[in-house]
Amino acid sequence: MSLLFLFSLSLLQSEIPANPGPSPTVDQQVAATEIALERTLVEHAESASKWRTQSLFGGRVFLYGDSSTKTTKLLTKALQSSLAVLDHALPESKKDPEKRPLHAVVLKSERRYLALIKALSPVATSRQKAFLKESEFRSGFLFQRPPLVVVMAGRSEEETRVDHSLAHDLVHLELLHRFGEQPMWLREALACVVEDVAFGEVWAFWYREGFVYNKSHASWRDASRLRVLREQGRLDSMFTYPANPFEKEGAELSFSFALWALLEEPEALGGYLCALQTAYQKDQPKRGRFRLPASQQKELALASFGPDMEARWFQWWKQGPPARNKKR
Repeated sequence: MSLLFLFSLSLLQSEIPANPGPSPTVDQQVAATEIALERTLVEHAESASKWRTQSLFGGRVFLYGDSSTKTTKLLTKALQSSLAVLDHALPESKKDPEKRPLHAVVLKSERRYLALIKALSPVATSRQKAFLKESEFRSGFLFQRPPLVVVMAGRSEEETRVDHSLAHDLVHLELLHRFGEQPMWLREALACVVEDVAFGEVWAFWYREGFVYNKSHASWRDASRLRVLREQGRLDSMFTYPANPFEKEGAELSFSFALWALLEEPEALGGYLCALQTAYQKDQPKRGRFRLPASQQKELALASFGPDMEARWFQWWKQGPPARNKKR
């Protein structure tokens, strides 16, 4: 039985019923585009030359591409390790029957990469079309709906690791599904922290500029510890860090908070992520980019972690975090 047939069954169940009104709602349009993009991806993978498709972890992730068997095993291990870190610290409270699978595409052929963009463009929105056009000159792209990460492995290999980039971005999508939209400083910090815990290094770039050229991939814990010790009493400055463009000071503080929270106080972290999403839905009914003020983000953090949050965070780093996993 082909993957296309299996997907067709699930997609048919997700079809949007005919709208009795004059035009579909925004939510219906978004859902219809998501289904069209997902179907187009699967059909393209089935028909394109030299593409392989694998269902991983009980259908949780579908991995596509033209990689060798050896590379595919490396990518599978990277995804498994990253999702295991996330599942252990922030387990889902219940199974979501509506959850879409995560789609991961890794291509080493530029011709196949451009062919995929060409296939997706006709069913994309006008904004997505423009984004895809820009992505022709990049090393990949990410869609939130459907949850899709595409990595062009033939570009920037000296500056990135494909397994890290793929795992890093899938963590973004998994966190988005579980906790919704989050401030950029926190979502980037958490993705880098999962990398660090799973691999012992951080390679995936932090918003493309600056971080990609940082060669000290295994030194983030040491640098963050020094940053925390220097910034005692001013640790809450991370709430004002926009994370784009990359700034070393803000990135290290964000990383230090995320690592402490994920390893030491994951329940409080989960509560904080939920509180941020609740506030976001209330204060930003039209959604869009996360714009809650830093003061509100801090208030929610203290409510989730307790008023002595900063003292515990500082003390944890002063003593030194547990040894990282050095296994590849």
